[in-house]
Amino acid sequence: MKNTNQSFLNIFDSANVGILIIDVDASFIDCNKTAALMMERTPEEILGKRPQDPELSPEYQPNGKLSAELAKKYITKVINGEDMRFEWLHLKKDGAELHVEISLFGFNSDDKTKFLVIWKDITD
Repeated sequence: MKNTNQSFLNIFDSANVGILIIDVDASFIDCNKTAALMMERTPEEILGKRPQDPELSPEYQPNGKLSAELAKKYITKVINGEDMRFEWLHLKKDGAELHVEISLFGFNSDDKTKFLVIWKDITD
């Protein structure tokens, strides 16, 4: 099991996509270096925040929906067992837009439900 955990950590840290973990309250509890670089923030500036928080996302997503409402909708679907793939607009530290394609799915760790978030930068 130790090798499995180390392998996971190596993949997490070296992946060329943003990988984050959120809890059932949708707060970021971990992120890899790539996610922090994509947001032009330190991990400490991301952890403890939620995707819809105003420093990380605009109030409205490009489809006209409130970020807070969409985040709740997507998390609810994942809690109910549905894996999700969708686009999201984040804000970098300087306010520049970061468009990402998100893959979101649940998993259990330490007898707690958590969610794996994978970001692919689609800004261009």
